[in-house]
Amino acid sequence: LLIAVAGIALGVAVVVAVDVANRAARDALDDAVTRVAGAATHQVVPAGDDLPESVYRRLRVRVGVARAMPVVSGDVTVAGRRYRLLGIDPLVAGPFRTGVGAEADAPLAPMLVHGDRIAVTTATARALGVARGDVLWLDAAGGRHRVRVERVLATVGGRLDGVILTDIAAAQELLDRVGRLSRIDLIADAATAARVRGALPPGVRLFPAGQRRAGLAGMTRAFHVNLRAMSLLALAVGLFLVLNTMSFLVVRRRGMLATLRAVGATRGQVVVQVLADAARLAAAGTLLGLPLGAGLGVGLSGLVATTVDRLYLSIPTVDPWQPTALVAGALLGLAGPLAAALPAALEAAGVTPRAGLARAHLEARAWRSASRMAAAGVLAGVAGTVVILRTSGLIGGFAGLFAVILGSALLAPAWVRLAARVGGVAGPLGWRLAVRGASASLSRTGVAVAALSVAVATVIGVATMIGSFRTSVVDWLDASLRSDLYIDADAGVPARFAERVKVMPGVARVTRGARRRLAVADGEITVRGVSVTAADRRAYPVVRGGPDTWRAFSEGRAVLLSEPLAARLGRGPGDALTLPSLDGPETVKVAGVYRDYANVRGTVLMRLGLFRRFWGVARLDGIGVVAAPGTDVDALAARVRARLPAGATLVDNATVRRRSLAVFDQTFRVTRVLQLLAAVVAFVGVLGALMALQLERVREFAVLRALGLTRRGLAGQVLAQSGFLGVAAGIWAVPLGLVLAWLLVAVINRRAFGWGLVLELQPAALAQGVALAVAAAVLAAAWPAWRLARQIPAAGLRGD
Repeated sequence: LLIAVAGIALGVAVVVAVDVANRAARDALDDAVTRVAGAATHQVVPAGDDLPESVYRRLRVRVGVARAMPVVSGDVTVAGRRYRLLGIDPLVAGPFRTGVGAEADAPLAPMLVHGDRIAVTTATARALGVARGDVLWLDAAGGRHRVRVERVLATVGGRLDGVILTDIAAAQELLDRVGRLSRIDLIADAATAARVRGALPPGVRLFPAGQRRAGLAGMTRAFHVNLRAMSLLALAVGLFLVLNTMSFLVVRRRGMLATLRAVGATRGQVVVQVLADAARLAAAGTLLGLPLGAGLGVGLSGLVATTVDRLYLSIPTVDPWQPTALVAGALLGLAGPLAAALPAALEAAGVTPRAGLARAHLEARAWRSASRMAAAGVLAGVAGTVVILRTSGLIGGFAGLFAVILGSALLAPAWVRLAARVGGVAGPLGWRLAVRGASASLSRTGVAVAALSVAVATVIGVATMIGSFRTSVVDWLDASLRSDLYIDADAGVPARFAERVKVMPGVARVTRGARRRLAVADGEITVRGVSVTAADRRAYPVVRGGPDTWRAFSEGRAVLLSEPLAARLGRGPGDALTLPSLDGPETVKVAGVYRDYANVRGTVLMRLGLFRRFWGVARLDGIGVVAAPGTDVDALAARVRARLPAGATLVDNATVRRRSLAVFDQTFRVTRVLQLLAAVVAFVGVLGALMALQLERVREFAVLRALGLTRRGLAGQVLAQSGFLGVAAGIWAVPLGLVLAWLLVAVINRRAFGWGLVLELQPAALAQGVALAVAAAVLAAAWPAWRLARQIPAAGLRGD
């Protein structure tokens, strides 16, 4: 009973923990979008990175928009941590931000006349260890700056946590954007919005604030769905445990239930009694699982927040307290065990009093039902395959995935029976006795193997998926990193600096890249302009296109889309794509789709000349430096570093590769934690199943002891049988794990993120999966073996 409660608690804890982390990350994501928009109903955004200040003057003076606020924002680094610098006009901020504008006349007013003053929230000040009047060093695009904390603000709901506030003029200097704005926030009705839209110059667009928020939230939806699917898989393994426990309770009490039926108890009363037992177990497991899940969710929240921050956009510190997640977990923890107990309750009610007094009746039914379950398993697998092939959405993919898993679980009893027939043909008497005993107790061993094989298959499938993904990323990095040195800067590097680097001694050639983030209806699109020579094309492997792809690209007649963006927009070779440029909408042709793991949101890749025509190129976001043969790269790096402009950094090829793989490993750290949790749930499940099996065979083992079997021989019997079940589960998990890996790589991943991956078999993952199954089974049997070996034979032979 304790193991059953522990299994329910673990299943509930995993679901609650992931739900806590998901909800916390979603709240933080929503806050990341709304914290800098506040009460704004609309936003004026540029086609490029910045707006000229003249647009704001036009809206205030010519259009007469009273509630408009200019904003300059960008990422800065303080004490090694990244924050969002937000430059606002305190005199007009009142209607836009609760708790900020109300203090504009007094606490924030000094920022108007002192360019080195900032304001932070209480939480941010605590994280930085500063108070009012303290000095900080801030690294931004404009270089390294000394700033003073003017105010520590208490805001409602932590809306501005992770944000550093300053006057807009100071922000322009810090971010090297003098005369330019990031956007303009508006509070406007429909009529005012229409007037604003008509007054905007080419290349500047008006968006409803909620539209951009929905687009950003949609980008992370697939990530959260994947996590939730992993948690539900762990719960499914836990429910196998509940099913096994409840059926075991029915078997243990079959004599009492048969007696009750004989003296007049109805079938309905038996069902109610069994379900009441399940409800008590569910209540106990849920009460333990909720606090365990909440604590686990705190740790997962940090991992999920870091992943979202690196993959999508910067978010503030997440709040792991999520009452709705606890309520959802409680409902699931109470309803799941009751549903799992219903088959056992119906079985108990359907057995006649005479049959209920015989153990053989139950096993005979288990043998007969194994064939029916196998047929149902085949149907479930076929149905899941049809759903996967006939649907295109993520929900259909996961539904088919779970159907395949269910089919495998239903086939497990038939597999145990077949494995026992093959494994029990030859070998020592003790081994054959153990194998045949596993087959004779199919009602117990079938469920145990099903639960263990599903958990191990999950470990194999996810490990193979991660290994395939990592291999694909490594191959992509090897192809993409064509330069020896890379110059990068958040605010860009002056375009003329590339020419200075090009003429340095030891430089063979340089590559140039410029970037723009364009606001579109479903979020943002990143556009990159690159100088690509024939030698550089390998860095952008085309997966969909024709023989004319690179010619059209090089001539500036077409662009390339990364796989995630092509999947997100539903575009491919030959399609047209409209982009907002400085002169208005521009339509370009899609020449092909290329593989790119750098940006989960997707990228439009175009020739640098075409990029310059649309948006101009005053600054480059990156410069690649290829050293001439025989050049000392370290010496060349020292010469380039000595001439770097403010805010720029220089890294070598190996560092870029190492940092990229570090981001990859961080991204999948949550998945690896869920793998471990699923394995723990599986271990508890097989422990409960083996204990139930050994407790049912107490009389059989007592007879063997009475016939001369030693304690060591009895313990060997138990361990051998458990080892056989572990091997059977491990072997059964290998094909299921490979199927899961294929579904995750070719179906789920492509539908969730749009990335194309090559499935790479991971022999180590397969071997570890089988070893995990055997180790879990043997370790779980250690205590039952010790307990049975110490039992006195007379006690096991004593009857009622």
